[in-house]
Amino acid sequence: MNGIEQSVGVDLSNHKHRDRLSIVAEILEIAMDGSLKTQIMYAGNLSFAQLNEYLEFLLKTRLLEKGCRDNKSVYRATQKGKTFLHNYYEVVKLLQNEEEEENSIFLRSTHLNHNRLSYRNRRKV
Repeated sequence: MNGIEQSVGVDLSNHKHRDRLSIVAEILEIAMDGSLKTQIMYAGNLSFAQLNEYLEFLLKTRLLEKGCRDNKSVYRATQKGKTFLHNYYEVVKLLQNEEEEENSIFLRSTHLNHNRLSYRNRRKV
């Protein structure tokens, strides 16, 4: 887990297919303290074309800012980007809690049905 991801209590590391918002969140997390384009590309597991598309979008929406360090372009999450990231993890956490509750209800009902079947089978003996 990463910075804001950890503070909110969300772990997204087990996702196989990422949606657009999760990729945006991952880029913002990588660029939190400033990162080079190649660092974002490799850490985010993005192609060069994908990276350019996302960077253009994030710069345009002011979730990311571009600066310069040692004559190299450095990308850093803006305050707006940090706010987005915090809110994104809050929503993910909320949805994970809902999913856990649904799974818990399903498991309880499955367990109850199993117990009823076991009871019926014991009565027949």
